[in-house]
Amino acid sequence: MLVIIILIAVLIFWLLVALPRKQFKSLLWILLITGIWSATWLLLLQYELIIAGSTTGTYGGDATYYYNAMYIGYIADNPTQAISSYYNQLYIWLGIIICKTSPFFSIIWVKIGNIVLLLYIISMIYIMLYRAGVPRQITAFICLFAGLNGIVTWMCIRNLKDTLFLFFLVFNCFIAVNFYSFYKRKAIKSIIIFSFFLILLSIILSSWFRDIRQWAYIIPWLIMISLLVRILMDNRSINRGIPILGASVILLLPIIIPTVIGTDVISSFETYASTIGLGEKTGHSLINGIIVGLLRFVIGPGPIRAMMGNDTFLVTTNIGNILIFLGALMWWLVIPLMVLRIKELIKIIPKEIIIVTPFLTYVFIYIYVYQGSVETRFRAVLYIVSMLLWGLTYAYYQPKVSKTHNIQLAYIICAFAVFALGTAATYFSLSY
Repeated sequence: MLVIIILIAVLIFWLLVALPRKQFKSLLWILLITGIWSATWLLLLQYELIIAGSTTGTYGGDATYYYNAMYIGYIADNPTQAISSYYNQLYIWLGIIICKTSPFFSIIWVKIGNIVLLLYIISMIYIMLYRAGVPRQITAFICLFAGLNGIVTWMCIRNLKDTLFLFFLVFNCFIAVNFYSFYKRKAIKSIIIFSFFLILLSIILSSWFRDIRQWAYIIPWLIMISLLVRILMDNRSINRGIPILGASVILLLPIIIPTVIGTDVISSFETYASTIGLGEKTGHSLINGIIVGLLRFVIGPGPIRAMMGNDTFLVTTNIGNILIFLGALMWWLVIPLMVLRIKELIKIIPKEIIIVTPFLTYVFIYIYVYQGSVETRFRAVLYIVSMLLWGLTYAYYQPKVSKTHNIQLAYIICAFAVFALGTAATYFSLSY
């Protein structure tokens, strides 16, 4: 509990320094709403688990795995030795530290810690959008979406590592974007100091990412490369060679990927892809499989499927079904907003390559390896980062006021298409 209090205090102090008073108040309200919303659902979930006879305060194989590891580490004289045989030790250590500084051992403290991490994620997104010049209404909408989306909430109030992964991803992008701002100011001393700091941070984050997900250690280096490319694109003489450089990188991918990721990870990917991903047993060609996987990843699981959660999900609760329903419904309602800004989203790819590169890598990996059929919590990253990118389009391209009526009509048509396509996909997936 002490760690949680310190994290909240540090967050408030940081925001007071980083934001003007008006922006600070706006964000503080968003964080309060998110905190109350998440805490309410957490209490409802814990009550349901108690009624169901749960003795761990959690459910599901992964969540129970982490609970057992945290408890063993909590009561052990030597936690390092006690949890040495467990995977994802970074998240386990986080839980142990939180529980050690709390009045008693309970997994609810760890879940509250995950909610606090979400508040940090929302704060970094708010600051990035604010500093990019995105209108306050758009910024507030995106942050409230991240805080109140049911699937994001569901991810936080389960005892799982995904919130920590999302925190590291957003934090890494946040630091790199700030470095780019330093570079544009041409402050040489700051550039040199920040360069050493960013390299050291990338080394640390790389090991932490790998502990959370095997392949994810490449994320900090992708962000570093993307930052360098962004800086090079500002140089007009070098900028002309960017297309040639990009084409060369694409041609060299068969050599670069195994070298950077590692043959052991590639081997694991190939094993998954040959059975449940885009391998021969799926019946899809690579191109068709990517299209199917993308649609499944983006549109799924859908609110209709969530209403039948007890029959369709391997592990779930009534509170989980409700949150997935609300989160999927909210996502379906914002997909048309992205479709209507698809041209702008494509245009900002070079400008926001620091965020786009790790995001597209994340999406591609789960499409290729799992053909888009992943647990619902994996989509929380998709929801939050894609909405961040959508918001950043307003930093460069403002919609024309004269086309407001046409946009409203287009939204209705797109929303109808999303719901029709999603409903049909749900029907076929549940029928066969």
